[in-house]
This record gives sequence, C-alpha cells and structure tokens, in this order.
Amino acid sequence: MSLNPDQKRIIRFVSVAVGIYLSWYFVFEFWILPHTEVHNYFTLASTILAAEILNFTNILPVYWSINPENNNVIIHHVANGMRVINVGHGCNSLSLMVLFSGFILAFPGKFLQKVIYISLGILLIFILNVFRIVGLTWTWYFHHTWTDFNHKYLFTALMYAAIFGLWVGWIQWSSRRR
Repeated sequence: MSLNPDQKRIIRFVSVAVGIYLSWYFVFEFWILPHTEVHNYFTLASTILAAEILNFTNILPVYWSINPENNNVIIHHVANGMRVINVGHGCNSLSLMVLFSGFILAFPGKFLQKVIYISLGILLIFILNVFRIVGLTWTWYFHHTWTDFNHKYLFTALMYAAIFGLWVGWIQWSSRRR
C-alpha cells in the first residue's frame, strides 16, 4: 500500500514531533536536570517576577523564599509571613515551551523564521506563566476554595489554549510565507 503525499507529511510531522519530545525528555532528565540550574532559574525567575507584579500593583504585598529541601520557591504574605503558594519546578513552564517549540520545529517552514517565532513564543509563554502565578497567588489569598480548580483546570486550560493559538498563528503565518 502506497501512501499519498498528505499521509507522508502527517507521518513525518508526527515522527519529528515525537522525536523532539523524546529527545527533550532524555536530555532534560539525564543531562539538564542533574547537571545544570536551568530548572531552578526558570522557577525562581517566574516567581520573583510574579511577586514583583503583586507588590507593584499593591494587590497583595508578598515576599519570596527558597525551600532548601526541594528548591521550590515560596511566596509569603508580607503582613503575617504566611506561606501563600509554593511554586514547584513543574510550574515553571519549561515543558510548555518545549511542547510549543517541538510543534513549530516539526511543522514545515524556514529555519530562521522558526527561530524567531519560537523565541517570541517562549517569551510569551514565560510571561503568561508569570501571570498564572500571580493569579494563583491572588486566588489562594482572596478565594482559597477556588485555588485547586484554578490550578488544575482553569489556568492549565488557558495556558494550553494560548499555546494552541500560537500554533495556529504559526500555521497561518508560515503558510503565507511559502
């Protein structure tokens, strides 16, 4: 049975995307995580920016600290020192950046355009994640009962919707460039 050109493109796309994901997983788990601080950097940077936004807007005065047991970053309320949220390494958006980048790299297009689009997309994902942390901190402090739902469902759906929108944007933008 012979595959038509569209089927071949789909198989190529899926193969490249899965290959990128698996490569990322093994490189991350066996090289980046044990030998670099990149994970800690993204967790710390996103949490510090979220705390600065909360303090700048005077929505909720907070400070941050690092949990020495697991390097998670904790946001505390200034007035009483109460721990508001704990930002773990799964919340630093690195995996979302890789998911986004893998799709763009697997999709047809010129390499330089991909690099530019991926760079801008990663920056946007990072910024959205900072505001996700702001939103979760605010929710925990002012509407504690909503925190679990917002963390597991609402903010997760919003992040994936943003990434999907970026993918659709790439498909439209790159198809006009061919």
